[in-house]
Amino acid sequence: GCSWGCARCRPVCAPAAAPGAAERAGQHTKALTAFQQALDLYRQVDGTQRDQAGCLENLRHILRAIGRYEEAHAAYQEALELYRE
Repeated sequence: GCSWGCARCRPVCAPAAAPGAAERAGQHTKALTAFQQALDLYRQVDGTQRDQAGCLENLRHILRAIGRYEEAHAAYQEALELYRE
C-alpha cells in the first residue's frame, strides 16, 4: 500500500510501495504529474476549492516522500487556505 498511508492517494501511489528505488521514483513522478494536472483542471472550475485542497494534500505527501520539503510545506499551506474558504 501507500508508504505514507493516505487513503486518497493510495490508488495512484500504491505501486510506489513495490521493491526498487528506481521504480518507486518513477511511480512518484507519475503521481506528482497526475495530481498536478488534476489541480490545474480544478483551478479552472469555480466551486472546486475542496478538490483543489485534496490535490494539494496529495502533492504534499508525494513531495515529502521525494525530499522536496519546502514545496510540500507550500502545498500544505495552500491547502489550508482553500479549506478555510
